[in-house]
Amino acid sequence: MVFEPSIFKNRMSKKSIVKDLEEKAKNIRKHIIKTIFSTGSGYLGSSLSIADIMAVLYFHILRVNPLKPEWDDRDRFVLSKVRAYASLYVSLA
Repeated sequence: MVFEPSIFKNRMSKKSIVKDLEEKAKNIRKHIIKTIFSTGSGYLGSSLSIADIMAVLYFHILRVNPLKPEWDDRDRFVLSKVRAYASLYVSLA
């Protein structure tokens, strides 16, 4: 099974896509806060600042299959903003 980005799916209207992505970004933010406070380590501002970007990338743009992490045709993402690592970890969870 291949997970295509929702940009290629015509089932949702633009409004519903935006609403869905806003909700996913909100959940990413919640989990970032929980993760950083429970571990006592991390950069809250850096991670929160890219929550919207991570939601759009991982739930709308990138072609990924969580069940097949070695899939040859998957898209790759490199996070160079190291202090925002919590946002990446939460998005992948």
